[in-house]
Amino acid sequence: YQRRVRGKMRNDGDIPWPKGTKLTLTNGEGMSEQEGTVLDEVAPGQTVDVAKSVTAPSKLGRYLVFYKLTTPDGKKFGPRLWIDIKVVSPDSPLESALKTLEDMGIHDRSKLIPLLNQYNNDVNVVINH
Repeated sequence: YQRRVRGKMRNDGDIPWPKGTKLTLTNGEGMSEQEGTVLDEVAPGQTVDVAKSVTAPSKLGRYLVFYKLTTPDGKKFGPRLWIDIKVVSPDSPLESALKTLEDMGIHDRSKLIPLLNQYNNDVNVVINH
């Protein structure tokens, strides 16, 4: 199971993040490190887009994956960031509903999964939400 996770980060500090800063895996059982965004210098107050490819284990379950910003010389800084991954059976009602929605061109799993969980995987309710 591999996904590309994207987000925005803001440098709320007083000094720039150096060119070459990236997100580095700090903890995540069974996870493998994948390439991600390598940043140019990020000035204080600047917001940047970041992305990371995440490969989860094939074993069903919930996985928390933690990252830290890391300078090119290996110094970790800033808050710990995390991704919460739930690996489910491809035949599960949730995966079936997600596939139906993705076939319809609706792809934002980060919004779909909570809605499907809330509405018991009812695709029609989620579409009309």
